[in-house]
Amino acid sequence: MKNTLTKVLTIVALCLFSAIAITAIVLAIVKRDYNQVVNSDVISIEVKKAGASNVYLKDDTEEENRTVFNDLLNKYYQGTKESILSSLFQGAYSSDAEAEVVKTTTTVSSLSASSEVFYLRFYFGPEQTLKINNKVYEDTRLTTLDKTVKFKSVILKVENNTTLNKVTMYIVDSSYPSTSYYQVKYTTHHSALFDYIEDLEYPGL
Repeated sequence: MKNTLTKVLTIVALCLFSAIAITAIVLAIVKRDYNQVVNSDVISIEVKKAGASNVYLKDDTEEENRTVFNDLLNKYYQGTKESILSSLFQGAYSSDAEAEVVKTTTTVSSLSASSEVFYLRFYFGPEQTLKINNKVYEDTRLTTLDKTVKFKSVILKVENNTTLNKVTMYIVDSSYPSTSYYQVKYTTHHSALFDYIEDLEYPGL
């Protein structure tokens, strides 16, 4: 009887251990996507480093430019994905980590790049409607019948974040291309993107 009980407990323990191990492996493999706003409609990317800037087109005639465009976009997407397990350890599943819209007026000219902060401006082909967590964002303050926020470009603040942190994306108003009335703050880690921009060597950068 004692041996039978021991065997049963051993089997139960092994099953529990296996379940925990499988769960941990799945959580370490499956990634959560924190991306906001940026999508396949991007047609060009402007890079702003200290004292210089350059624009890279999706369909540029120069292969080198197209390569940089694709690299920038891929590095961006890379920084918006993190395994569920790592996200949990970094506290990125708390309510504080949720994407949010901040209504703050900022002029594009005031966003000055430095050796520690770069900026990427994503230009879209068709006009975009602001969506946060896949839901259309509406601003009740707008006096127009349509309360949705429209834009054709956004500016991302790129810092050397090796862990998940909230970054700022400035939504540039379609009607006033030199002004951002909204900021989207969401979780990413863009150290790889920062390093890539830092190492860019090209006329103007």
